[in-house]
Amino acid sequence: MKKCAMNILKSEILIVKALGEQIGYGNLMEIASVLWAENLQRYGNPDIGAFYPAILTQLQDDELKEKAIQNRLRKIQLYKELGIWDSDTE
Repeated sequence: MKKCAMNILKSEILIVKALGEQIGYGNLMEIASVLWAENLQRYGNPDIGAFYPAILTQLQDDELKEKAIQNRLRKIQLYKELGIWDSDTE
């Protein structure tokens, strides 16, 4: 990898590290996942490509899985209220 590309990668890693340490890595990943899913949907792609929390795919208890999905939907609604989720307007 060329030095310029390495510097860009390093700077991106440092940005993610700083943000993860500021807001929590799990929170960072969950927010990014929801926003990624929204972006996929906006362009007509299935949101299956976006990461869902790993535990969701491992849950055997349907009630717990349903609660995890409902939690994600609540976050989507919050993002809509904050004007972040814009797939409905494009």
